[in-house]
Amino acid sequence: MLDEVLGLVAERALAITGADGVAIALAEGDAIICRGSAGIIAPDAGAKLDPKSGFSGACFRSGKIVRCDDVETDPRVDLQACRRLDTRSVVAVPLYGRHTVVGLLEAFSRDAHAFNDSDVRSLSLLAELIVAALKPEEELRLIQAARVATWVTPEQAISEPAPVRAAAVPTPIPPRSPEALREDEPSFFPAYDSNWSSSPGLMVVAVVVVVAGLLAGGVYWKVSNTAPRIAATDSNRVQAAVAVPPASPPTDPPAAQSSASMTQPENPSPGFSPAAIPSDLNANQPASQNSIPSPVPIEEESRSIAEAKPGVLPRITGIRHWSSASSSTVVIDMQDQVPYEVHRLGSPERIYFDLHDTILSASLKGKNIEVGDPQLSRVRVAQPMAGVTRIVLDTKGGSNFSVSLEANPYRLVVEVRGVHSATAETREKVDLFKGNSPKQTASLPHNNEDAQLRAHMPKFRIVVDAGHGGWDLGTVGRKGLLEKDLVLDISQRLGEMLENRLGSEVIYTRKDDAYISLDQRADVANQSQADLFVSIHANYSDLASARGVETYYTNFFTPPGSREIEKRENGSLNKVFTPAALSTVELRDKIEGSRLLATTVQRSLFSMLAEQNPSIRNRGVKRASFVVLTGTAMPSILAEVSFVSSPTDEQNLQMANYRQRIAEALYKGIARYAAGSHRVKMASASGASTGQ
Repeated sequence: MLDEVLGLVAERALAITGADGVAIALAEGDAIICRGSAGIIAPDAGAKLDPKSGFSGACFRSGKIVRCDDVETDPRVDLQACRRLDTRSVVAVPLYGRHTVVGLLEAFSRDAHAFNDSDVRSLSLLAELIVAALKPEEELRLIQAARVATWVTPEQAISEPAPVRAAAVPTPIPPRSPEALREDEPSFFPAYDSNWSSSPGLMVVAVVVVVAGLLAGGVYWKVSNTAPRIAATDSNRVQAAVAVPPASPPTDPPAAQSSASMTQPENPSPGFSPAAIPSDLNANQPASQNSIPSPVPIEEESRSIAEAKPGVLPRITGIRHWSSASSSTVVIDMQDQVPYEVHRLGSPERIYFDLHDTILSASLKGKNIEVGDPQLSRVRVAQPMAGVTRIVLDTKGGSNFSVSLEANPYRLVVEVRGVHSATAETREKVDLFKGNSPKQTASLPHNNEDAQLRAHMPKFRIVVDAGHGGWDLGTVGRKGLLEKDLVLDISQRLGEMLENRLGSEVIYTRKDDAYISLDQRADVANQSQADLFVSIHANYSDLASARGVETYYTNFFTPPGSREIEKRENGSLNKVFTPAALSTVELRDKIEGSRLLATTVQRSLFSMLAEQNPSIRNRGVKRASFVVLTGTAMPSILAEVSFVSSPTDEQNLQMANYRQRIAEALYKGIARYAAGSHRVKMASASGASTGQ
């Protein structure tokens, strides 16, 4: 029965990591036996492993985590064995009992670079829980068996070859060993003896069942707290950034400036337990559905840094303001650059900033600055929880605003303008079009595939939606890359390809830096009776290491785990939107078409970007009830093409050829879907006419 329970644990590990196979093996005699497995490419339960050789043996002998990101490019791996198992990437974690390796936990995937550091940490936690669940006598038996199996010392067994494209893995500490774990050389499962079996006690089974239950709760907590934050598309969208000032800041009007000592924060990120929000920020406000929410905590692993060294946090030293005939400017003085979030709410109209990893000067706590000009009523300041400074601008009527971080000294400059005022100068932004415009790169020579598609397909009408725009910046990169500019550039490149190479009619929801509401975007698609709707976005995560591409479609329901994403994407879970009115048949066709379109686009995105960027991750096809998807009547998808919050991705996205590659990948995915959809329609029409 222990084998059955370990099989359940393997299934849980499969769900956590997204692997295609998971195996749990324990020492027995002079071999390691697979006692539990799950997935489509995992070895069968009962498989016998040789502890003296191969991938599993290397992990077992050395007591180190072994990870291979791509067997096709890693010379340490037996490529033929990998291909027989249909495996492209694998990670093995040792099970430690009393300073001795007593077994292994391994995960396999058909995709290269399928496992990241978070997956390794999850597997390490699972390994600790498995060992902790064993009865002392069972653990002792496994230790004795392990000593029989490992007659070769780790120093003799491991040659430490230089890995190729294998990402370094932070090594967790074994549950009862003081030594850190590290990577080593892989190969794969040899032939196995399926006649092996064992019969452990019921107490062991009961303990492991409890562990599996605890693990399920831990998995839910992990998913709900570390899910990537999708770039939003509504007026309540969170714009999270690590602000980076331009090299040549504009000059402020004459004003008294607070002196500040320049202190460089040492990776500041306090991470806070949710505390009660003081009432001073929402005091004097009319009752509203759009009350200001609690600040979003920073990641747990950064919390200890800030708590251990609170003195490194930059201080907010002053708030200044001045008005002109057409605008109102607020300057927030600070000691250093800080990560911040920008939110906009209505009823009443206000804009507020959460400045993370900051300390508020005592003289500013609870301060209200009355302004009373045509754009701005007042500015309110508070610190709702440790490490977060919140500044609220109470605006009047419709207004636009821009935000920039300036240096010498560091300050956040917010300019609020009336909707009819002339556009003021804003901070210098990344010029995505410099030297290589979409029109120059998109009109590439047609290949044979393009010509064949164009000759045999009807003309598709496709709506291309560039997310965000106007005051809605979207995600802001650490070097100043704005999501709204990035996706506009990619959408124009994609549109040119669809028109010139596929012969499609392309309708843009926006062609310039304009704010378009979610409802308007869906209306554009419905009123034009488009065949497809493609929305382009870039992703965001608090973790700078988060990378990859993912594509969304909707089934008109909200699956578990997507509510936080939808809250950021749609602005509020309380806001009610009416989906497109479709019959049962139309709804079924739309859902299936959306799923197929998302699948082809995701496959194309990942395969093309991974060729030049092997560390990028395939985050898969997902479902969520985003307004631009549920409000459209045709097959619709939302593609997250990269993480602007990743320094590596942001650097790549600055290059025109990388953005062109993204547009090319989107085009190929759409073209292949269109070709397949046309063949299905032709076959259906032929079958119907034959039946008559």
